[in-house]
Amino acid sequence: MESLKQAVNKPNFPMAMKAEVCIANPDATQKEGFIKWLELEANEPMPAYLIAMIEASWETKTFRTDMELELADLHTAICQRATEMLYVEHQKPVPSAAQLRWIWQQVRTTAARYAEANVLLAQGNFAAARTVIQDMPVDKALKAPEVVEQQRMLGYITLLETAAGAGRSAAELNISEVNQLKALIADQYDRPSNWISNLLCLYYDECRAPRTGGNTGGEKNLQGSRPSQAVMGQNVIQIAPNPTQTWSTMSYTLIEEPINGKILVKDLFGRVVISKQMNGTHGQVVLDTRQLSKGVYVVECISNEETLRSDRLVVQ
Repeated sequence: MESLKQAVNKPNFPMAMKAEVCIANPDATQKEGFIKWLELEANEPMPAYLIAMIEASWETKTFRTDMELELADLHTAICQRATEMLYVEHQKPVPSAAQLRWIWQQVRTTAARYAEANVLLAQGNFAAARTVIQDMPVDKALKAPEVVEQQRMLGYITLLETAAGAGRSAAELNISEVNQLKALIADQYDRPSNWISNLLCLYYDECRAPRTGGNTGGEKNLQGSRPSQAVMGQNVIQIAPNPTQTWSTMSYTLIEEPINGKILVKDLFGRVVISKQMNGTHGQVVLDTRQLSKGVYVVECISNEETLRSDRLVVQ
């Protein structure tokens, strides 16, 4: 887009040729603000009939568009294979940290870098985890919120490293360090914030409800509530956080009062690993997943021995 702006502002460059260059680059001219720039801010504003021709070019796929779509398909395939390999590895009695890290390295995304760093943190390899997080902009230019998330993760790594240097694990932090973690996450719900929240809940009984959206202009914690108009006439369950490492909260809203209502968590063999009573047409239950093996589970909402609703729960 910047190159097109330079071309359009080039002196003694015929307007028809400027339009032709723009028409040949629909991927760039569709960028937010470019058309407005042509109309109002260019050294020589472009006539409306030429702008209409540029906008009409957007319906024509270019080689770049085809290439980006192909790359997207390949990326999706890589992520699917990585997920399958991770699942297989987590079924082993002792998953290989080296293998887990190798799998994550095949996926060049910001999320994969955080997952790779988390594997290193579990090994106590703080220096390597820090390097992975610091090098993220090499894979992808980070936007402002992502930079803040990156700094929060680096702060988390530094705190754990300091404690480890004093011979203390994540379960043996002092009051000052616990307060630092609480201040670090504040009202944030990005990746490091969720991991810190899980740690505080697991070892220090400092648990918070997961964020599940809310009205415009504010956050809202998970609450049992009646369904919105869009889901009236349906049984609804929500599980958050999902995936989880330590615990999840399941919120349910039912059409009718349950009979001998239960919330069952089953493994892939159909064995019940968690069972909770369900009372009333809406409410919440907390699922403690700390004793569960890593993998995929099925959460079922049962009334009168019949499954009203089910969903997947991933334990990491």
